[in-house]
Formats: sequence, C-alpha cells, structure tokens
Amino acid sequence: MDDQKTTEMMLKEAQRDIEYRQRQAFAAQFVRSIHADFRREVDALHERAPQLNLFREWSAGTRGYTEFPEALVEQVAILESDATFGNVSFQKTVLSTRFYPASRTSTIRLVVTVHDKTGVLADSHLTILGDSVGMRAEICYANAATAAAPYDSKLISRFLFEAASQLP
Repeated sequence: MDDQKTTEMMLKEAQRDIEYRQRQAFAAQFVRSIHADFRREVDALHERAPQLNLFREWSAGTRGYTEFPEALVEQVAILESDATFGNVSFQKTVLSTRFYPASRTSTIRLVVTVHDKTGVLADSHLTILGDSVGMRAEICYANAATAAAPYDSKLISRFLFEAASQLP
C-alpha cells in the first residue's frame, strides 16, 4: 500500500466527517427551532380564532405529529432523509409539512403546503430555508401572489391565515 495515498484518503475522510458533523449540528438546530415555531404558531392561530374549525383541526392534527421532535431530528439531521411531521385533512383541505435535508443543490428546508382537494385552487406554499447565511422564507399563495423575506416565526401564522382565507 502507498502510505502517501493512504494518508491523503484519511485526510479526505476526516474532512468529510467534519463537514457531516457541521451539517448535522446545523440541521438538528434548524429542525428543533422550526418545529417549535410551527407548533407554537399553529396553536396561536387557533387561539386567535377559536371559532374556526379549520384552525382547531390544524392545531389538534399537528400536535399529534409533533410529540417527538427528536425523531424528526434523527430522520432529517442524522439520517439525512426527508420527514413529514403533519398531514392534516379537514373538509377537502390538507395542511402538510415536510422537512427536507440539505443536498448538493439545495439547503435544508421545511415546506408547508395548504392544498385544496376540490381542485378549484392551486396550492399555497411556505418554504423556510436555512443555511450558513441565515434563514429565509419564500411564499407562494394560491392566487399566485409571492413573497420572499428573512425568516420570522410569525410568518407561519400569517401564511396559514392568508392561505386559509383564499380557500373556497
């Protein structure tokens, strides 16, 4: 065996390990933070308008999926696989949430979709992205309005309220 090549391979392996651990630590922090923000904001939305059954169902439905945030951390940060933490269906409307790990072509992100199963409207999407520069959000509503902004947890409830208000 060539000692120089072995040393080079060991250095490359060590570098990959460092990069993996950094990516893993960032992803774990992102998942924990966004998960907590999402749960808090969905509950706050329901508390602000308790008379709306849709918000009650979203709050109750996402709570069932969000009891084990460390399972999400393991799936997204350690196994580097996408993970759903809520698909709530109510009266032909689906709220879905899915984390996607970073890849060579994209950063770690959470995609929140409000889907109208009647087919009358396009889906509304909120994408929360995180990387070394910071966190940002991209929004596209069913009415084709779009927005991009630095991430703020209040964007979640504002997005959900606006997306729900556009439903038939």
